[in-house]
Amino acid sequence: MCPVTGGNPIGEWLRLRGRKGERTMTRTLVVLAIMLAMVGGSGAADAESGMEPAGANQLIGRWVPADGAGAHDPKPAFVEFAPDGRWTGSDGCNAQRGRWRAGPDGTLWATAGPSTKIGCSNVPVAAWLVDASRAALDGGTLVLLAADGREHARLTRA
Repeated sequence: MCPVTGGNPIGEWLRLRGRKGERTMTRTLVVLAIMLAMVGGSGAADAESGMEPAGANQLIGRWVPADGAGAHDPKPAFVEFAPDGRWTGSDGCNAQRGRWRAGPDGTLWATAGPSTKIGCSNVPVAAWLVDASRAALDGGTLVLLAADGREHARLTRA
C-alpha cells in the first residue's frame, strides 16, 4: 500500500508504462535487490550518522538547496512534494515535475518528466531526486542519499 496515495504504486506505474514498464520494472527490481544486498538494507547508515529516515508526510512541502544554489536565478531552485505523489520544482530557470513515493523507512522513488533547457545555474534538482534512493532528516535539513549512502543534496524548508 502506498503511503501517499493509498494505492499500489507498482500497479500504478505498470498501468502508466504498459508492457515496456513490466520489463523495466523487472530489471529495476533485480538491480534494487542487488544494491540492497550490497549496502545491507536501508536505515543503518542513517542511524550511525545521526540522521532519521524521512517518511512521506515529512517530505510534503517546499524545499530549497541548503547551500543557496540557484537562489538568485529568475525562478529560484526548489522542489515541492505534494501529498498526491507529484512533485514540482525548478533548476533555477526551467520548470520540472515528476512523481514520487516514500516509505516510512526513508526509501525514496522519484521520476522526472520533460523539462525545457533554458541556460542558467541549472541546479540539478530533478537528477538529485531520480538518483536518490533514500531520504533522511538531519535536524531540519532534508538529505537525499544514494543507495551506497553518498549524499546527493541537502535541502531546507522554504
